[in-house]
Amino acid sequence: MQGGSHQQQARGKVPPNSRERKPCRITEAHLPAPADLAPTGTDFDDEVLAELAELEKRSAQHEIDLRPRNTVEGYAADRKQWETFCALLGLPTTAIIPGSLTAFVEWLWVQPGWKAGTFTAPSAIDRRLSGVVVTGRTEYKLTLDRTVAARAGRVLKAKVHALQKTDEARARGPAPALPADRLARDG
Repeated sequence: MQGGSHQQQARGKVPPNSRERKPCRITEAHLPAPADLAPTGTDFDDEVLAELAELEKRSAQHEIDLRPRNTVEGYAADRKQWETFCALLGLPTTAIIPGSLTAFVEWLWVQPGWKAGTFTAPSAIDRRLSGVVVTGRTEYKLTLDRTVAARAGRVLKAKVHALQKTDEARARGPAPALPADRLARDG
């Protein structure tokens, strides 16, 4: 069953917790070599290493299967934007460093927004930045410092602060208020 919209869920047509998951399968390229799975100082035979490799594969797949479809699709969109950006600069997609992430924020800042005549919303840029870092860690198996995106985040925050002094609209705007009768009915 598909996840459906909030309106469909509110009308009882779709269970609120059902989410269709986009299929994704772990391949050998996503996993460390069996010998790298053994803790340092151990000397496991090939049979134990093969069992560890199978457990690692199942664990990694289980983690992927638990991700909501929206998260999987969001990370895919983030990766696509990152790949486009890297292609423009001639960078490999694994070049996830503070400088490249800051340049990515600058590039996203001038990209078209969801509404015609607008630019990308700061919240979308922030999410894309996070998505690139997560993709670097999970898909590319990079060991990234936890502060790798800090500089890019500070640049984005400064841009948002400057934006607040203008009339420029970058997002869809606030959601409409929920009527009181709907709150009583849905609550």
